[in-house]
Amino acid sequence: MTTILQDKRKNPSNKQKIKVEKGSIPGNPHDSLFKQFVDKEEYAINFLNELLPNNVKKIIDLSTIKIENTEFISSKLNKRIADCLYLIKSKDKATNFLIHIEHQSGFDKNIDKRVSDYSNAITQKYSKKLKDIIVINMVVYNQKPSQKIPSFFDDSNYPEIKKQYYNKPINIFLDEISQEKLQSLGISGASLYLLAQKKDSKFINKVEKFFDYFHQAINDDFKHGNLYNESLFNYISYYIDENDHDKVNQILSERFENNQLEVLMRSIAEANYEKGKNAGIYEGIEKGVEKTAVNMLKTKK
Repeated sequence: MTTILQDKRKNPSNKQKIKVEKGSIPGNPHDSLFKQFVDKEEYAINFLNELLPNNVKKIIDLSTIKIENTEFISSKLNKRIADCLYLIKSKDKATNFLIHIEHQSGFDKNIDKRVSDYSNAITQKYSKKLKDIIVINMVVYNQKPSQKIPSFFDDSNYPEIKKQYYNKPINIFLDEISQEKLQSLGISGASLYLLAQKKDSKFINKVEKFFDYFHQAINDDFKHGNLYNESLFNYISYYIDENDHDKVNQILSERFENNQLEVLMRSIAEANYEKGKNAGIYEGIEKGVEKTAVNMLKTKK
């Protein structure tokens, strides 16, 4: 249906009348106009060549550009539609750059979070089929604001901390924490020490040091109801080589009283049972308890 304009000079009593075919005006004319160009490869190349940072432009091969489907499903199964997404190869063809463009006609304080959500969803989708991917996000505004662009980081009492660690984990390596620091943490430090050790042929030596380092913490846990010791001994027994069982019995017998050993026997027997079950050997746990008890008592004598 065509648009009909009535000239006020011919009909001064009537207001200008406009009839528009349904659907001919887009819901968001800003986005519609923007996408007219960025959705075409030739214009996209020119756009990116002008606006991408130089350190990115010198790596990528814009001739490999592919316009990707911008509708994808996030890990939470919420449909997300990005404005534009390009897949571009690096010049050495080893890396895949996914350049996501979001157009903003106004200012949304949640844009940082939304872009981050898009980035995570893009990574999740493409990492399944491409080995080396780098996601780059660009937000294109119609005008630069006179004031700072609002951000959802600003809602916090500590915006800089929130921004620094948002979507960026703090990496902790347990094997880099000093023995002294772990000892100062008591029984929780004992568990961290065990987790940090490689489960190799030398694990038995580390176990012996473990009982020297954390003997006081283990005894304290016995006094407070043995809340964590069973888990610790269960873990040790699971990873100890069968050839080192006698050595473990000796280590324990030299350091703990009979009433404490009884508690430890069951933990060790349960760990041995689980290890055997995982290997396809289904033996009764009571048999495991009996065997462990006999060996420990022999060592104690």
